[in-house]
Formats: sequence, C-alpha cells, structure tokens
Amino acid sequence: TGSPPFYGENALELLVSPGQWYFDRSARRIYYMPRSGENMAAADVVAASGNALVVGAGSRERPILGLIFKGIRFEYTTAAGAPANAPAGPPAAVRLAYAGDVQFLEDEFVHMGTPALDLGPGVAEGTVEACLFGDLSWQALRITGSARIRVSSSRFSYVSTGHPGRAAIEVAWSRDVAIEQCQIDHFPRAAIATAECGPGAVLDEGNQVSAPLIGRETRKAPAAGSGIPAAYQGLLEVRLSAPAAPHPPANVATDPRDKSACVAWDPPCLDGGSPVLSYDVAASTGARITVPASDFRAKGYAIFPGLENGQPVSFTVAAVNALGASAPSVACAPVVPAHRRRQRPPPAPAQATVSAGDGGARIVIAAPASDGGSPIVAYSLDALPAGAHLLLEGRDVIHSGAARPVERVVAGFAPPPGTQVAVSAVNAAGQGKPAVVRWP
Repeated sequence: TGSPPFYGENALELLVSPGQWYFDRSARRIYYMPRSGENMAAADVVAASGNALVVGAGSRERPILGLIFKGIRFEYTTAAGAPANAPAGPPAAVRLAYAGDVQFLEDEFVHMGTPALDLGPGVAEGTVEACLFGDLSWQALRITGSARIRVSSSRFSYVSTGHPGRAAIEVAWSRDVAIEQCQIDHFPRAAIATAECGPGAVLDEGNQVSAPLIGRETRKAPAAGSGIPAAYQGLLEVRLSAPAAPHPPANVATDPRDKSACVAWDPPCLDGGSPVLSYDVAASTGARITVPASDFRAKGYAIFPGLENGQPVSFTVAAVNALGASAPSVACAPVVPAHRRRQRPPPAPAQATVSAGDGGARIVIAAPASDGGSPIVAYSLDALPAGAHLLLEGRDVIHSGAARPVERVVAGFAPPPGTQVAVSAVNAAGQGKPAVVRWP
C-alpha cells in the first residue's frame, strides 16, 4: 500500500544480527557475525563460484539418451554473473535439453544460489525419484517444453527462499508430467505452478498432481497415503541448516480501516529449522500485538486494533520460534486509518466452479472485477436453500487475482446433488453479491 520502501543489502552498516554477513568486494574480505556456538577459527566456509555443475544438450535429431544419476550430491552454486532477470531466472545447476530416458534417483540438490534441476526443452521419458531438494535460493525443479516426466517420492524444503515470485516446481509447455507422493514445504507462495501463467494456472495437457503433502510444518509425513512413502521417510530426517532464530518476514502490506488496519506479510521460508510459533507485529506508534502462527496460517492476515484515525502509521513484523525472534521486517509504507464512506462489498466473483473430486469438493474461484475499495480476505460458499456453509480464508485468498484463482479441495463440503451454491467475496465492508453455481 502506498509507495514501496527502499531496499538495500550488502552494506557493513546493516550487520545487526548473528548469521548476517557482508562482502567487501574491493578488499575481498567477508565480515560475518557468528551465531551462538560458532567458532570461526574452526569453521568450514564454502564460497560458490560456478553457476552450473552439469550441462547436457543433444539435438532434436540426436538426443542424449539413457543417462542415470544415482546417489549423487549436487551442491554450492551461485547466480553471480548469471542473467538473474531472465523470465525463469538464472541457469540451473543441472541442465539437460533434448534428452530421453534420463533418471535422477536418490540424488541431493542442496545449498544453491541458482535453480537446482532444469529439464527441457525436448526432454522425454524422465524420472526424478527419491530426491532431496533443499536450501535453494531459486526453484527446485523446472520442466519446460518436455513430455512424460515423473516426479515422485521426493522432498522439496526451503526452496525459492530468496525469490518469493518463484514456485518450488514450475512446469511450462509440457505434457504428461506426473508429480506424485512428494513433500513440498517452506516455500514463499506457490508450491507448483506454470512459470509463464503464474501460480495457480492450469497445467498443460495430461499433467497430473496426486497425493502431495504441501506446506506441512513438521518433518513427519502422515500415514494417510499422502506425502513421501514409507520407504523413503529418511528424506524427512535430513537437516538442512543449524538451529537458529528465523529470518524476518517480508513484503509487509496494510489496508487501513476505521481505527484499525489489516496487516499481511510473507512468512519466512527460513524458519531456523524450528517452526514459527508466533509473529510480533509492531506499529510505529509503539503499540504491538502477538499473532499465533496458527491464526496467520488460517487467515493470511491480522487485524491491528486501537489505532487513531487520521494519524499515519507503519508496521514491522518479526517471526518467533522456540529459539528466539527474528530481526524486524522492513517496514511497510505508512497508511492512515479512517472511516471510509465509499467502501462497499465486492461484486460477484468473475468465475466460480464447485465440483466433486479428489476426496472432497474441488473449488475454483476467480476474483471479482473489482474489490469494492478494500482487499478481499475471504470467500463464502452457501448451499441454497439454507444448508452447508463454508468460509475460505488464507494466503491463497489474499494473493488471488485475475491470473491467480483460488483452487482448493475441501473435505466434508458435500451438499445434496443438484443443490445450488452461492459463492461470494468478502472484504472489510462485508459479503458481496454471489455467483450461483450448481453442485453436481
């Protein structure tokens, strides 16, 4: 909201917390503030210098065939000097193009400043199985212009940590891609997306996603058939960083209201290896509130009460885990709480479908053409006549838009066949006009 704050990094004056570092390029010296228990005299320090580890490219007429990478650890790459502003980001550490019958089995892709694995264009019959992708600044896996790729029994953790606009797995212009029984956690916004169309876009022909476990805080998968199979549960026990306080949240944004404000932020992907328990939201007035992490996961925002109308206010957010609190986030731009007379409930959603499938109700909602002057924070589903009610909240609702519809599978919402369902958007002014759809 308002003009964005300035952002800077790699300045000696900004070192304020253990774990931060500064690179003096002219002197070729690194300054580092050690964490508790770290002895720099005995530290093992690795500075990556290359942006690629394996590159293989055949041609349409003569593709590379039959490569198998098994039990290999790929690590330490940097995006320095690479075209990081390219649409898909910099080149990946491992890249194959125009290849067939390639397999990555029980491999590890960790500690990288580039995307990890890039398949395409022109890769056919590929397998990624029982692999670990972790501690990655960019995407874990990109599949572009390829076919018949199977990704299974793999863990994707702490990925796209430095680039919140990227997903953990991105699929573009590809067909017959299967992503099954994987765990994807600690990512900024999208777990699986098509790179060109944005998170939530429909994948191309024949692609299937089945039984993934997405966004789980703990490292133990449930036994209900989702997530990594029992044979590969060892992947969940690998620690990707030393225990520490979390990194700060990012992208703090606010919507001013009458004597209050709605505050949203991106949770830190880097939680220090310990789940975030709460968030400390501080106003520039000196007031503070504590938001339980469970409440933020459910809603995607918090209401900061007790503000004075007409007085500018900005907010910072710190994340707290069992080991301590992060530094505060960058402050959002100031906003002015006020009673807004022109605020109104939003119009009906641009599109809505409610269908049965995947063990529950599959719901897809495209945002209304306008938000009525206040951000949409929820969608209400009501079976007609009076019957089942469902309220959808969360970060996918907060970040939804024309290119990012809300897509959910909800267990337990099952009105009688032929029932009409009213789907309405909700903002600070209330529930808007419904789009009426028919339950099958």
